Amino acid sequence: MPVLRQRQHGDAPPSARYSLRWRLPLLVSTLIAGVLASFVWAAHREVEQTLIAAGTERAQAAADQLASRLAEPTRQRLDALQRLAADPVVARRLRASDRQADLAMRQRLVAMADAEAEVVTLWSADGRPVVSASGPGATDALMPDRAPPLERLVRLRQAHGVIFSETVEPVPGRQDGSPPLGAVAVLRPLSATPAPDILNQLVGDGASVLLGVVGDEVWTDLKSLVAPPPVAAVEPGRYLLDASDGDARIGAVGIVGDTPWRVWVEFPRALVVAPASMFLTRILIVAGVLVWAAVILVALVAAQVTGPLGELTEAAERIAAGDYTQRVSSHTRDEIGRLGRVFNAMSQQIAGAQQRLLQDLQARTEMEAHRRSLEDQLVQSRKMEAVGRLAGGVAHDFNNLLTAILGYSNLVLEELEPGHPARADVEHMRRAGESAAALTRQLLAFSRKQVLQPQVLDLNQVVRRTQGLLQRLIGEHIALATSLDPLLDTVNADPGQLEQVILNLALNARDAMFGGGTLSIETANVVLDEAFASRHEGATPGAHVMLAVSDTGVGMDDETQTRIFEPFFTTKRRGEGTGLGLSTVYGIVKQSGGSIWVYSEPGHGTTFRVYFPSAAQVERPPVTAPQTDGLAGSETILLAEDQPEVRSIACAVLRRYGYTVLEAGDGGEALAIVGRHRQKIHLLLSDVVMPSMSGPELARLVQAEQPGIRVLYASGYTDDAIVRHGVLDPGVAFLQKPFTPSALLRKIREMLDAPIAAG
Repeated sequence: MPVLRQRQHGDAPPSARYSLRWRLPLLVSTLIAGVLASFVWAAHREVEQTLIAAGTERAQAAADQLASRLAEPTRQRLDALQRLAADPVVARRLRASDRQADLAMRQRLVAMADAEAEVVTLWSADGRPVVSASGPGATDALMPDRAPPLERLVRLRQAHGVIFSETVEPVPGRQDGSPPLGAVAVLRPLSATPAPDILNQLVGDGASVLLGVVGDEVWTDLKSLVAPPPVAAVEPGRYLLDASDGDARIGAVGIVGDTPWRVWVEFPRALVVAPASMFLTRILIVAGVLVWAAVILVALVAAQVTGPLGELTEAAERIAAGDYTQRVSSHTRDEIGRLGRVFNAMSQQIAGAQQRLLQDLQARTEMEAHRRSLEDQLVQSRKMEAVGRLAGGVAHDFNNLLTAILGYSNLVLEELEPGHPARADVEHMRRAGESAAALTRQLLAFSRKQVLQPQVLDLNQVVRRTQGLLQRLIGEHIALATSLDPLLDTVNADPGQLEQVILNLALNARDAMFGGGTLSIETANVVLDEAFASRHEGATPGAHVMLAVSDTGVGMDDETQTRIFEPFFTTKRRGEGTGLGLSTVYGIVKQSGGSIWVYSEPGHGTTFRVYFPSAAQVERPPVTAPQTDGLAGSETILLAEDQPEVRSIACAVLRRYGYTVLEAGDGGEALAIVGRHRQKIHLLLSDVVMPSMSGPELARLVQAEQPGIRVLYASGYTDDAIVRHGVLDPGVAFLQKPFTPSALLRKIREMLDAPIAAG
């Protein structure tokens, strides 16, 4: 008997490091700070992106307007130069020199250069300057220093610290095809271009402009020659440039009319997003004030709540130490006051229970006769362990045989017409198999003794009631996801036993996900047909409610799956499990008239699927075999399935209905078949999880060899769980195991008849 110790007045109070007085304000303030931080960052990014978009538009507008202002005078000068080169006076001056020709030539050159700070020169074909004229603003730096090439060109040059453009127009010969007689060249300083002033008006301070010629790598900022822009400035466009030194820039290209001139406008990205930084600073100040206000408010509220809770905790600790006279104040009408009154009543009952305990000690002798009865029960449980192991092993091997016998019996019956001489023999064989299946069910039900109190209930409500407890039991490292059918049928079962089923399956899943993962619970209405029931021991045809519990844990191999429902069988280390959890689930499900099925692959998690008869199907009408008319075909199907039983029955069904089947036991064998089979393969039917290569990996390789092939996946996992776990992409064609022959044929026909999606 434990020794009860009364707490003395000098005992130190419990440690306050776990107190809600500071943990609650800290938690709430942390949540608020996190939400505000996320909002601030998102807002800052939105403002920043908006400013960048506006900045690129401003850069493009500036480039376009600057190019537009330069376009007209540039085109006019080019046209004037072309007209001058085509003037007969120019050609006559180059062919012969006389006073009248010199005077006419000089008048034309002066007229062209008079209004600009330009130098216009007529050059002969042998590179001699013939006549020159300069405008009022021309300088000595613009005086020609070498003969230009006798071809049309526009380029930039620098001489004596002055940046100028040189435009050359050849003087045509006497007839087409003859060499030029010479060339007219115009030198014009770029310092007269009003680009910087215009740019500052358009985009503000901090912007820069470059002027260049297509095909010429010489660019200028109107002061000196500079490196060309970091982009191929041929076509107009906007650019956001990241620099290795962190100096990101925004730029745009403009075209100067129908000329080879290009304008590049850029300014620092930091100049554009500066308002966003100011916005971030201001909103951070506001957020900080809000967080502090929230901390103060929550601290005040927490003091009102945690004060009474602290008093209640201390009273409970003293009762635990043996002082059953403790009471707490319970004057308020809220939940805390109600909790205090319940606590006082409970402590009063504990005090009475202590007295009764002393009286019960006198009956120790009678109890000793009873820790002996328990010994007998232990002996019985050991006997049941041996019987359970024997029954489980025999039933498993026997049911594998019965699955094939009953499955092929149904296929034979589909081929035999009513009145066929062999039909009665096959039906006798099927009934014998069903009787054998019933015998195995009796073996498995041998050790069940629980008394159930069934009632008509909604399985969704049972799942929702257990969600809170489940989350606490599985821990924070495991995510809980539910997918409940809102139109779910009712079932006739014991609600307490159903909760036990859910909890045991969830705990089994938790132990399989020691590193974390996802626990999925799904409900749905399903209809089981005769073919399904014939291949699954204990299943009955008709409307059922399905409960599926899936995990992303370590999974199980085939040997473990055959023994998971045996009493006292466990894969845990000694002392960590009793081996009764899944056997209890099995017994409850069976005694409730349901069936349970498991699908698992090592390393890919496990799915337990439980089927309960719908409460509306207590009197089950006979289930007719699904119609298979119109499901035959002649196409070629590649079947990749690592389970021999599933592969065998699928091949038999497909071949019986006219399909050509290429069967493979894994992905490697399937690829080898594709390499040998040069004819068209219409559809790949593949298991999702297979050794050495998954279904999606196989599908990608097969589609590379057989473009246009349809792909249908099959798996024992539910489609919702397998998509959530990332094994398959949403929307792919999927057939859930176990499937009936009619379901397989219908899905195959549906995919082969569907039009191929474009693209």
